Amino acid sequence: MGRTEATLRQTAQEGPDGADMHPWVGDVSDLAAITAVMNGVADRFGRLDVLVNNEGVAIPGTVDQIDMDSYRTMMSTNVDGVFFAWTEA
Repeated sequence: MGRTEATLRQTAQEGPDGADMHPWVGDVSDLAAITAVMNGVADRFGRLDVLVNNEGVAIPGTVDQIDMDSYRTMMSTNVDGVFFAWTEA
């Protein structure tokens, strides 16, 4: 799962030979997107056996250097995204 279809396609193309990859477009910080992907996986494969939460955003800087938008981007991806995925899995 990733936010941009082009990046996902490139990743799938660069995957190992014989890999059976199924890219899904969505933003992990968006509960509706997570729900749609989880439902799509369950519909396509019948169930979800393994979930790897490997998303993350790091914006360099100290607390006094990071603005609120940057902070929310990190928290919504790194924390909310993990929570949303596990509650929908």
